[in-house]
Amino acid sequence: MNRAMSLLAFLTLTPALLVACQPAPDPSAGIDSNVDDPLTSPADPELSAPVAPLGSPLDQPQAQEPMNPAPETWIGQEELDPTYQAEGLDNVTLQVAALEANGEQIELDLIVTNEGETPVALNATESGMILVDDLGNTYALTTPEENPELEIDPASDWTTRLVFEGDLPEEAQFLTLITNFGPEPDLPEQPKLTLPGIPARS
Repeated sequence: MNRAMSLLAFLTLTPALLVACQPAPDPSAGIDSNVDDPLTSPADPELSAPVAPLGSPLDQPQAQEPMNPAPETWIGQEELDPTYQAEGLDNVTLQVAALEANGEQIELDLIVTNEGETPVALNATESGMILVDDLGNTYALTTPEENPELEIDPASDWTTRLVFEGDLPEEAQFLTLITNFGPEPDLPEQPKLTLPGIPARS
C-alpha cells in the first residue's frame, strides 16, 4: 500500500520536475541581429529626399518678363521757359531764343555765353555748325560774313540770328544744334557742343 502510493506521487511530480528543469527562454532568441529596427536605425538620405514629380514647375522653363526700352527724353518735350538751354563745356553755354521755318530756310536766334579765359569758335571745322531734325534731315549753316567761324570772345555774351538752308518737313517735331560737326578733334577752342530738343514749331 505504501509502495503504491509512493509510485503514484512520483508519477505526479515528474511532469512538474521536467518543466522546472527546462532552461529559461532567451529574450533575444528568435531576433535576427542583422535586421535593423525601423524605429532606431537612421533614415537613408537617398530614400528620404523629396522627389519632384514629372511635369512639375521645377522641370518647366521659367518665363521672363519682357524688358521695355527706356523712353527718350527731349528737352523740348518738357514745360520749360521759351529759352532752351544746354551746356557743353563748363564755361560755354548755348541758348536758342527763337526759331522760324519759312519753307526754304530755318532762322534761329542763338545766344552764346563764354565764361572762359580764351576765345571759342563754333563753326571752325569743315562741316561747321549744323541742324538735324528728328527725321534725320541735316541743314547746313549759311556762313555769316561778319563772323564766319562764330568766334566768341572770353568772358562775353554773343547774340546772333543764324540761317540754315533747307525746307523743314511738317512731320519734324524737334531739332538738334551741333557745333563744329565732323571728324576733327574736340578742342577747347573749337568745342563740339550738342543742343537737342529744340521745338521745330512754336
